[in-house]
Amino acid sequence: LLHETIYQTVLDQLVEAYKQVKVGDPLEKATLLGPLHTPASKVNFEKGIDIIKSQ
Repeated sequence: LLHETIYQTVLDQLVEAYKQVKVGDPLEKATLLGPLHTPASKVNFEKGIDIIKSQ
C-alpha cells in the first residue's frame, strides 16, 4: 500500500528499475530473468502479473 502523495514517485522509480532488468540466458551472471521455457511457466508468470494488477 502506498499513500497517494508518493504513488507516482514510487511507480516512476519501479518503472526505471525494471527497465534495467536483463532478460536472457539464465547461465549469464548479468541475467536477472530467464526465459519462460514452458507453457506452464508462461501461465504462472501471467497469473502473477494479474494478481499484482488487481491489488
